[in-house]
Amino acid sequence: MRAGEKAAERLKTEIDPREFDSPEYRKDPFPVYKRLRDHRPLFRDGFHGRWVLSRYDDIVAVFQDNEHYDRATYNPDGPYRFGERSVFGPNILEYGNSQRHRWMRNIVADQFVGNRLQAFIPVIEMIARELLDKIAEKAADDIAKGFAGTGEVELVSEFTSQFPVRVISNMLGLPRHDEDTFVSWYQRLISGMGSGQYYVDGIHARDEIWDYLEPIIEERMKNPGEDLVSRIVSAELQGKRMNVEEVKGFVALLLAAGGDTTDKAIANMWYHMLYTRP
Repeated sequence: MRAGEKAAERLKTEIDPREFDSPEYRKDPFPVYKRLRDHRPLFRDGFHGRWVLSRYDDIVAVFQDNEHYDRATYNPDGPYRFGERSVFGPNILEYGNSQRHRWMRNIVADQFVGNRLQAFIPVIEMIARELLDKIAEKAADDIAKGFAGTGEVELVSEFTSQFPVRVISNMLGLPRHDEDTFVSWYQRLISGMGSGQYYVDGIHARDEIWDYLEPIIEERMKNPGEDLVSRIVSAELQGKRMNVEEVKGFVALLLAAGGDTTDKAIANMWYHMLYTRP
């Protein structure tokens, strides 16, 4: 093989770190993953200041070794500000398994287990009943108007995608009358993890959430209560608290990522139950 042919062949397997930020990667990352796994399983991404692993055994080894590896998306104190491009903004995922990550995670962790969760169950049940009542009212109204007579309901849009966001917003201490807006923001943020106009709309949703949260966060800083936002703004690590931008990113992540996992889990549960126990 001549030098030119070798260069052309080598070019096919090269990875340009800027590809990770491209619209094509956002739309379909799997061709890049395949090239990484086949040709650069241990890839040094100098542009973002990180190593990228793509083989299963390597990834498992790293995840099981907190002493030698940091799983942060990138160095949050480095020159590349990934958080500014994320639909969530700067958030806990940036810090990998560092002390700061564990601190941020522990601020909210006990809200979802034990006594705190038990104390919140009446609110969770109330929200579930409210959504079910709305579904029943809508079905009755549709039947009365002759629009539907089958008693069908679209569970994902009318229950599973709304329920976790409404629960988390209550835990955060956000106004109940804005819950429909939170659900809309959640849906746009999750879609914004894609590409093109979805990403642009996700960034707009982030900006709207941040504008909404700023006065609430400032008020909680002055007059903290028992809600999650108050706990987040009051928490300290080595005598320092999160700044307003970090709190905004943390709250946006809780609303979106926390909602998404529960949303999908409930939807899959219903799918399984309805198909296996009709």
